[in-house]
Amino acid sequence: MAFNNMPLETRLKENIKNYNLDDLFPAGMLKENLELLHKTYQMDLCMTDRHGMPYLTAGVSYEGYVPDVVSEPGIRFRVNNRTLGHIYYNMEHTPEEKHELAEKMLTHMIALFVSYGESRYVNIEYVQYMDYLEQVLERQNMESKRPEQKDVLTGTLTKTYFEKRMRLLDRAEIAPVALIEANINDWKYVYDKYGTEHSDRLIATIAGFLRQEAKSEYIIGRIDGDVFAIMIPMPEEDEARDYCDRVQERCLQYEDPVLAPSVAFGMTSKSNVEQNLQELLSDAEYEMFAAKLQMKQAPGYYERLHKN
Repeated sequence: MAFNNMPLETRLKENIKNYNLDDLFPAGMLKENLELLHKTYQMDLCMTDRHGMPYLTAGVSYEGYVPDVVSEPGIRFRVNNRTLGHIYYNMEHTPEEKHELAEKMLTHMIALFVSYGESRYVNIEYVQYMDYLEQVLERQNMESKRPEQKDVLTGTLTKTYFEKRMRLLDRAEIAPVALIEANINDWKYVYDKYGTEHSDRLIATIAGFLRQEAKSEYIIGRIDGDVFAIMIPMPEEDEARDYCDRVQERCLQYEDPVLAPSVAFGMTSKSNVEQNLQELLSDAEYEMFAAKLQMKQAPGYYERLHKN
């Protein structure tokens, strides 16, 4: 399917038609689980592709079985609202007292398969889509003069380029997007007491934590001297909070005779395609200032800062 300017949401709805079971599930994953269910409950199972052609069997009941999936669909195996296969089962040899538990385990197994398949599908499509958007952005960059993409001190994106990426995500109608603002605590104190060398080292150190704890799809930019912004497209539940917590833990564990790195985070989320990431950044900034105030009131904060 041609990418063109199709929003990711539309692409996810349409492109599942081009996927088969082999595209989303590692070799042996489905077979191992079906056989485990068969061995545990003496349940015979058969899995077909979407057209009804046999894909996997466990037990002897379905050897050579080719169902009419239109009139006898069995349990439809659906990923992203698209049927990729059908599952049939026979409990003729299953002890009667285990029927209910066996069916429950089959239901749970299918739910796990579907969850895995949907997650893998979204990840594959997202990576391909972002590759396309990167190509579009690169073509745009070649057509016009632009500032350097990377900030020299931190290795993160420059403010100008980060804002371009924000606009690109908005135009692509990608949602949800977690948006984080990170502000280094007491950078001015370090600058006034120790000078440029150590204050720059503080910025670079925290930028390193932000980059090292980020996944490859995270977009990180330095949007002011001691302020960073991070975008996480299509995050998992609590992914943004977990990321911030990991960075905070890196700060607390950092040992240095001069620096006591600390960062305040503010988080918000673009939950629908109508919202604008640039406008939402002010909400993250508000949350960041509230977090900064709370951190500075915490016991031991200034003792750690004024280590010398």
